[in-house]
Amino acid sequence: MTLEQALQAVEGNEWSLNNSGSYDVWECPGEMVDGVPDWVVYDRGGRGWVSREIGWYYQRGDWDGYADLVRVAKAMDAADEGLQAVLQEEPR
Repeated sequence: MTLEQALQAVEGNEWSLNNSGSYDVWECPGEMVDGVPDWVVYDRGGRGWVSREIGWYYQRGDWDGYADLVRVAKAMDAADEGLQAVLQEEPR
């Protein structure tokens, strides 16, 4: 799997690539109004870290291999869904 394929599997939006010397930075800007997160993937030859930000909430995770990148990104989405569900609950 290529990085491009991994990123498409994660979000399916438009990604831009910026070379930053020792690593590539893939970015997919979100729209806070619509609840779409900002994604940034730092790639050092098949390993690196990914960040996800939506409003006040920021996540970051390391990955090793593009399949791992997809798993980390899906876990970030799942964690956000869990957080949003708890925030919607009535206080006890």
